[in-house]
Amino acid sequence: MDIPRLRAFLYAVELGSVSRAAARLRTAQSALSRQIRKLEEELGVQLLVREGRGVRPTEAGEALVRRGEWLLQQIQATAEEVQAHEGRPSGTVTLALPPGAAKTLGPQLVMRYRERCPHVTLRLRSGLSGFIQQWLTEGSLDAALLHDPPRMPDVLIRPLIDEDQYLIAPSAANVARLPRGLRALPRRFQLAELARLPLILPSRPHGLRALLDTLAARERIALDVLEVDNLELIKTLVESGAGFSVMAFNAAQLEVKRRVLRAVPLEPVVSWQLALAMPKRQPTRATVELVRLLEELIVEMVARGVWRGRIAGDTGAA
Repeated sequence: MDIPRLRAFLYAVELGSVSRAAARLRTAQSALSRQIRKLEEELGVQLLVREGRGVRPTEAGEALVRRGEWLLQQIQATAEEVQAHEGRPSGTVTLALPPGAAKTLGPQLVMRYRERCPHVTLRLRSGLSGFIQQWLTEGSLDAALLHDPPRMPDVLIRPLIDEDQYLIAPSAANVARLPRGLRALPRRFQLAELARLPLILPSRPHGLRALLDTLAARERIALDVLEVDNLELIKTLVESGAGFSVMAFNAAQLEVKRRVLRAVPLEPVVSWQLALAMPKRQPTRATVELVRLLEELIVEMVARGVWRGRIAGDTGAA
């Protein structure tokens, strides 16, 4: 398979337009169209449907997108491995973070990584753990952080930090919108009492939802859940007085500091684990440096109390 033709096709799909792809690749639109047609002739299938001013992939085209992106990443990784012998990391590295970790880690990670690896292009993706698992399975990531990951073929998992979960409640100003029996909160909230609350939680396969469902079954209680698969929307709904949620303190610490949300520890303690996940392939030097920086930052933030949690395998809490 001709690599320039594959790259032309992938850009056309990503941008939804052959003309925009040609502009991105700095080539003539007619030349790019010929490359895509030759790729279709080479494979013997139609890859794109032309409609109006744009294009969309056929079913065969969607299959090529999934495989093609992985193939280009492997080619890039091979080039980076060869270039690494010259002594400096280069190329591109793609990292996925859950939303809470992205807020806490993101700024420092980007600034320090630019200083450490100025010749590397860092790509950040953020999503709930279920989406990150899918990206790992598709092979589109070099590394990821995710919560309580399941065992996945061809993915290495290393625990990093244990985080306790908190009941996230509206501020005192908005709690008046809730039924009277739900307005006063104790210093520690009993897990079994979650059955009394209108909860706003992500849907499965999010790790926290699976954990809470398991604990609810153990306590023989039924949870009243509105499913929302977006962290910022969950916090906005809780802030408005629409209900409560459960999450790590790290995910809501900015809103708690601004006093628009409250965080109440759960009793007994409910915790989950943030882990590093990497594909089972030889990592590039750029990826190795990124992972090393991630671990340094997490240990540093836990030690300073910026991140509430316990380093995995450490019995002391920070």
